[in-house]
Amino acid sequence: MFFGSASFVVILILQKIKKKNFDVTGMAFLVTTSVKMVFCYVLLRPLLASVSAQMGIEKTNFFVLFVVFLAIETGVTMQMLNENHKNTEKNGKSNEK
Repeated sequence: MFFGSASFVVILILQKIKKKNFDVTGMAFLVTTSVKMVFCYVLLRPLLASVSAQMGIEKTNFFVLFVVFLAIETGVTMQMLNENHKNTEKNGKSNEK
């Protein structure tokens, strides 16, 4: 639930930034992802200190979920960036004729 909510917030922020200034969308993705990673590390810190066998499973689960949602965020961001690139190419080709 946390990762889904955090990813949703990141995507909303990126869409707002894309509308205001497309040129910084990639940098905004890096910054928001870094902030999310630091926040997740702070949440994971108590698990990292624990040594029990059950906590190993929890650590793996946390890491796998983080990577899955990071991949989803990256895919959505790539689509946002490519969408504008395709529109720019179409406009450039139509202007050449």
